[in-house]
Amino acid sequence: MMSLRGTYMGKTRPSRRARTMRYAVPFLLTLLALSARADDRSVNRLKTLKVNEQANATVVVIEGSAPPTFTVFKLDKPTRLFIDVSNADITSIEGPITVENGVINDITPLQFTDELVQIGRIVVGLETDALYSVKADSNKLVITVDASQRRSRDVAERPDNSGEIAAAQSRAADAETRAKQAEQRAIEAEKRALAAEEKARSTAKTAEKQVAKAQAEARTAEATARAAEAKALRAAEVAREQAERAANKASDAEIRALKLAQ
Repeated sequence: MMSLRGTYMGKTRPSRRARTMRYAVPFLLTLLALSARADDRSVNRLKTLKVNEQANATVVVIEGSAPPTFTVFKLDKPTRLFIDVSNADITSIEGPITVENGVINDITPLQFTDELVQIGRIVVGLETDALYSVKADSNKLVITVDASQRRSRDVAERPDNSGEIAAAQSRAADAETRAKQAEQRAIEAEKRALAAEEKARSTAKTAEKQVAKAQAEARTAEATARAAEAKALRAAEVAREQAERAANKASDAEIRALKLAQ
């Protein structure tokens, strides 16, 4: 029995025809069943996955941001249980998560996204063909696997490391956020450095132009001063020559006057 929202229970005993058909179409049927709902719901963000070993069962709890809508199917060789959550984002959960308790081997989260659907898939690798159930509990997806074939030492020896996994995921997310912030600050610092360098080059070019202009003005002033000095020297020479001629004329006039007086 299968339901988009609710509980799935059973132990697979497939016929030859059923085994042939289920390898060809299960995922396509999942896409068709879930795509009609994907656009009408907000994304269900699957945030944590916890494995709890209880006396009679291994319970896997996936918590999301909304009540899950899902489909379930099972394949063998190797035996795997597939739970596809409609319009879900499971990228926050890292995997695969190793269990190896004699019933569950590992749990792998997978993300499928295209233009039509967004599916968060949970693949439960089974070591034995055990009874299981899948149900929604508020915003949680609860997978319960019968523990009758579980290795007894695993219940006592295996710690519940879900808290450590969640803490590690949180630290990794924080580290990634800090890294992105540091990268952004480095980019901004590089931009400021480039702007300062450009401003310095512009200031240097302006200073060079001002120095060149001052040097040109100094050369012009020096040339003007030299021209004025040369002009003054010529004027002085002309005045001296005129004074000499005037003196000569005066001397000649005095001589003539003396001759006439005799």
